[in-house]
Amino acid sequence: MSKNAKDKEKPLERIKSLFGLGKASSPVVPRLEEHAIDLEVLKELGSDCAVAQRLKVIKELTEVVRSRRLAQGAAESLYSLTCDLLNPAHGTEVRHVVLNFYCTLVRAQASVNAYSAPP
Repeated sequence: MSKNAKDKEKPLERIKSLFGLGKASSPVVPRLEEHAIDLEVLKELGSDCAVAQRLKVIKELTEVVRSRRLAQGAAESLYSLTCDLLNPAHGTEVRHVVLNFYCTLVRAQASVNAYSAPP
């Protein structure tokens, strides 16, 4: 009876290959392009617009922020335009949407930037 190459492989090498520590495992990390926020979107987030419109834009941006790397300074701009929505006068639902957006922004940008740091 002949054994497969897999059976002949040393147990330590098999474990390394399972965890991606083998010779051929070099993780390929895709480079992400920086995504700039449009001026129109920034205007819609400003305090001049209605709260309902701003919340709609924030919900749309949550998905963009989750999947794309933002341009430098974009996160700060988004915060400065939306921090007034955390005022207790706006209500609990508004504050929850904004806080969820901030959490998503921080988590996603930290993970995206960690994997695709510029050279």
